[in-house]
Formats: sequence, structure tokens, C-alpha cells
Amino acid sequence: MAVTDREEVKVLRDDAHHVRDSLRKDNLEERLEEAMKDRPGVRSFLEFRPLGIAVVVAAVLTLVSLVLFNPSFAAFVLVLSFAITWIVASRRDYSQRRPTKEYSPDAEDSPGKGDKEVAPYSS
Repeated sequence: MAVTDREEVKVLRDDAHHVRDSLRKDNLEERLEEAMKDRPGVRSFLEFRPLGIAVVVAAVLTLVSLVLFNPSFAAFVLVLSFAITWIVASRRDYSQRRPTKEYSPDAEDSPGKGDKEVAPYSS
């Protein structure tokens, strides 16, 4: 059975439509939300602070290595320093977080328990 050019083009078009539909923004957001529910550590990787720290560290190390060495080594330093710094900063932020406690009027160590003062500037 020989496949004609028209059939190949039709199959390629159908595949392209399928890929486009699977990569729509709605589908990506749903998958991202599911991944964040399954793996709570992913949220720290998506925050701006660890990403910003990684960009700054990678830029500084790249500039220093560009001045001291050749551009190909600086490119290697850029990729490696960004990846390592982003992972370390994200994991450090995630490990510093304390678990959220639910408010319970009966529990003694519940957040907000026993607060009698009015917040400043409140009416």
C-alpha cells in the first residue's frame, strides 16, 4: 500500500491540529494546577524571587568568566550557574516555609488565639 502525498499532508495537518489543541493555554494551565497540587514543591520553582536570584548570579558569573576566559566557557558558566542557583534557591525557599495551621477556637496554639489588641489604623 503506497501512501500518497495528499494522505501524508492530511496526516501531518491532523497531527499539527492535535498538537495545537493540546498546547492551548487553557490545557496548559489545567495541567500546571494539577502538577502543583500533586507536587507542592513545584510552586517554589515558579516564584519570582528564586528565579531573579538565579538570573543575577548567572549574569555576574558569566560576565566575570567572559572577562577572564573565552566566550564558550562563559556560555557554559551561564547555563550551569543559572540551573544550580535556581534549584538551590528554590529548594531553600521551600524548606524555610512553615506549614499553615488552621484556626481552631479550642486549640491554644492556634494563630490569632488570644489577640485582644486592635490592629493599628483600623476603625
